[in-house]
Amino acid sequence: MADLKATERRYYEAFNARELGRYDELFTDDVEVIASGGMRMKGVAAMREFDAGWHTAFPDCVITLTSQTADGSVVVSENVFTGTHTGTLKTPAGDIPATGSNVVGEYAAVLRFAPDGKIASFRAYLDRMELLEALGIIPAPAGA
Repeated sequence: MADLKATERRYYEAFNARELGRYDELFTDDVEVIASGGMRMKGVAAMREFDAGWHTAFPDCVITLTSQTADGSVVVSENVFTGTHTGTLKTPAGDIPATGSNVVGEYAAVLRFAPDGKIASFRAYLDRMELLEALGIIPAPAGA
């Protein structure tokens, strides 16, 4: 089987380079996409749409992978997302207009791989409250 951790790194390289066309070589056609807040989508086109939404809301965004662990066909990683919110962020709860806020947010990803080495399931776990605080939508806790 392919080096699954390297495949995840290639995914983040494609994301950061805005090369969503490379997703066909990285994801299965029916990849399951799940994210915090009830987001559930299926298919490589849905994965492109999910990531394009982040690119639209944060045109300068970058994902930095900080740690990876692999076990069998699963890779778990910790990542840092950075970007400036200058576009509309579409969420299941509604659109968030640009705030101009700089965001630095940590999240975890769990990727399950098909036998051919492509990503068959992508799950992103992020603290939505922390994101809303960073955007200035809700106040940060006292002393933060």
